[in-house]
Amino acid sequence: MAIRTYELSKDVSIHVHVCGEGGIFVNAYLVESARGVVAIDATLSESESKAFRREVEAIGTPTWLGAPR
Repeated sequence: MAIRTYELSKDVSIHVHVCGEGGIFVNAYLVESARGVVAIDATLSESESKAFRREVEAIGTPTWLGAPR
C-alpha cells in the first residue's frame, strides 16, 4: 500500500502506512519534523514491516530510536 502523508504545519508531517487485509488492517505512523522521524509501528507481518521500513528510509531524515539528547 502507498503511504499517506498529512502536513500538520510547515515543519511537521504525519505519514500513515495503511496495512490491508494481509496486514490485518492495522496502521503504522511516522511523525516527521526537521530534526528527524519518530516511527510508531503497529505492523503485524514481516512483509508489512519491511515495506514500512522502506518507507522510513525513503524519507531520508534521521530516525529517532530513543529520546533525543
